Amino acid sequence: MHARMSILSADPDQLDRFVQVLKDQIFPKAREWTGFKGLISLNDRTSGKNITAVLFENEEAMRASEEAGAKHFFLFGKTTEQ
Repeated sequence: MHARMSILSADPDQLDRFVQVLKDQIFPKAREWTGFKGLISLNDRTSGKNITAVLFENEEAMRASEEAGAKHFFLFGKTTEQ
């Protein structure tokens, strides 16, 4: 199992919007990716910080999804992927 961790720092007022986009747009698309196994999102509503882990069956599946996943996160603020 492999995971892509994304850390988002955004205005706390935008966090609810991000969570809704995560549920309505990102998660349904991610379910279509080959090797996708799950998604975990942790949010700090005071600071606006979000940590999202997208889980994949293997490294190849994780790498194949990089471009598709990254474009959604950059809509909301500064991200750091690990």
